[in-house]
Amino acid sequence: MQSLFGEFELLADLMGPFAICENPTFIECKKVGSSLFHDEIPSQKITCNAEIGLMCFHKDQPDNRCLDYEVRFFCSCPYQRSTPAIQPSPVFCPDGKWTDWMDINNPRTGYSGGDYELLGDIIEYTEMCLTPTDIECRIVGSALFYDETREQRKVTCDPEIGLLCFNKDQISKQCLDYEVRFFCPCRLKTDAPIQQTSESRKVTTVEIPIATTE
Repeated sequence: MQSLFGEFELLADLMGPFAICENPTFIECKKVGSSLFHDEIPSQKITCNAEIGLMCFHKDQPDNRCLDYEVRFFCSCPYQRSTPAIQPSPVFCPDGKWTDWMDINNPRTGYSGGDYELLGDIIEYTEMCLTPTDIECRIVGSALFYDETREQRKVTCDPEIGLLCFNKDQISKQCLDYEVRFFCPCRLKTDAPIQQTSESRKVTTVEIPIATTE
């Protein structure tokens, strides 16, 4: 699926509308309408992984544009079909303010699952700005931000991407349920930029070291 930031064919998103197993053992990624596989196109830098799916970011490409890709998975029988995610409700984001907290996806179980609150998906389903300058990510039903709990070892929270949490990266092998909000900038009639009044929590992937005892 093409979005503002790239091309994403995530396993977790495909489990809902398609009958795909939760733990595929192999993946093939190729350009739509072509016999070329992803690794036969040297100009494109993408991730093609059976545990995740396909991820391509425009900013990583020489011409700042991902091609259109399609994927297929190999599933060992028997398998169970995943239940579809809940339908998000519209959220209005006025310029120069923080959006409401948004949680458009529930965590998927299984080794290849996780919680994904991607900016591209949120822009598609809600009315918000295309280029937020900041993001906050926290646990649903809690005041704890994603980097304030040791239950989760590795989570990405970035205003250009959104939130990404993979079960396989966590100690418990299960991501918590997260919600996100973005800061949308604007300009006054004088074209003077509005300054952020909330504390900045702009971060990227944080990996918390595991404490060990001798």
